[in-house]
Amino acid sequence: MGKGKVYPIERYAGKLGAIPEGFIPAGRRRQAGKACGGVPEFGTAEQKGKPRDADWQSRRRSLHFYEGNSMHVYCLFCQTQRTGRIAELLESWKMGRAFSPRIICRHRVQGQLVDKTYDLLPGYVFLFANELMTDFSAVWEIDGAGYHVGRREDQYELVGDDRMFALELYETDGIIRPMTMVREGEKVKLQNSLFENGHGKITEIEYKKQRARVEFSFADKRWAVWVAVNEQRL
Repeated sequence: MGKGKVYPIERYAGKLGAIPEGFIPAGRRRQAGKACGGVPEFGTAEQKGKPRDADWQSRRRSLHFYEGNSMHVYCLFCQTQRTGRIAELLESWKMGRAFSPRIICRHRVQGQLVDKTYDLLPGYVFLFANELMTDFSAVWEIDGAGYHVGRREDQYELVGDDRMFALELYETDGIIRPMTMVREGEKVKLQNSLFENGHGKITEIEYKKQRARVEFSFADKRWAVWVAVNEQRL
């Protein structure tokens, strides 16, 4: 990541999405490459604005099939400003489904709650391929492409908890929507498989802004993100 001033995680969690401890925002480090147009925030241009229920149900049914090692899951770390373009190129080359995950964060502006979309994991591009990838040389030729997150001994595929986390992101089609937060007595939990089963821990709740700060692990790093929530009491 290079040396430089480290900014507090709390300062950027609400602005940029999930930020790893010690992360220095790309804009503060250097201007990385020329600005480029990204892919639409939600699916392709043809899909944008169309009902997604049938497509989503199909993806949910497919998830269990893919968990049977039929899908090869990769993750690339890239220049943050280039993730949209890189994901778009990977898909145009028929390499598989690719995206840089996004999250809907909630803010209070002039007394009104406003939902805005930010990067969930700035700089990370996930690739879900039906075939084993043995040659990434073309990928590294893309301006802004960085390095594999997966290990060489695993053929650069994500494994274990990182793989399961990626598959949950795939189920959401790469965008994290507001979640239901259930309160039962003094206990609270999120009704969302992405952060269930110990994958995420609520560390702070802002009831007026209807959001919760969640910490989780990915790629051997601790992350924090503000999640928009709708409270439900039992």
